[in-house]
Amino acid sequence: KRENDGHSSHIYVIGGETPMQLKKYNSTGTIQWTYTTPWDTAAVWLGTLATDNSGVSYITSGTSPEIERIDNAGGMVWHQNGSGFSDEYWSITFNCDKSKLIVGGTTLNMFAFEAYATIFNMDLNNGNVLSSQNLAYTDLTGFGATPVEVRSITTSKNAKAIYLTHND
Repeated sequence: KRENDGHSSHIYVIGGETPMQLKKYNSTGTIQWTYTTPWDTAAVWLGTLATDNSGVSYITSGTSPEIERIDNAGGMVWHQNGSGFSDEYWSITFNCDKSKLIVGGTTLNMFAFEAYATIFNMDLNNGNVLSSQNLAYTDLTGFGATPVEVRSITTSKNAKAIYLTHND
């Protein structure tokens, strides 16, 4: 992801295996800092990354609903665990003025064998879920059934969320 803070362009990259890392590079490709996440691919699947205009990054663990805020110097500001194993965080976007953080993912109810593609409105200050909206329903009782999930999301000028799900 390339962000411009008004002075120069920076590139933010997340990836790796054990552990996953967030890295910031300057416009010439020189690494500025590395943040080592608490996640590795043996335990979780990588979620995604979103960076605001000031260089603050938000990263997620997809399968174990966790989200972190990393400041523009590479330090963790907060880490928030979601609601146990019932949610997954797969994609992140901001609204147009970057005053809201929206996460696309899944809500699972394994007791009822059901799943919902879900959009979560997150608190920028602490990572708590302010509200959520279930979109598509999946009955998980059938052989090989997989949940429909929000895998890509963006917003438009009129504050509408535009999202992409996959079919099973």
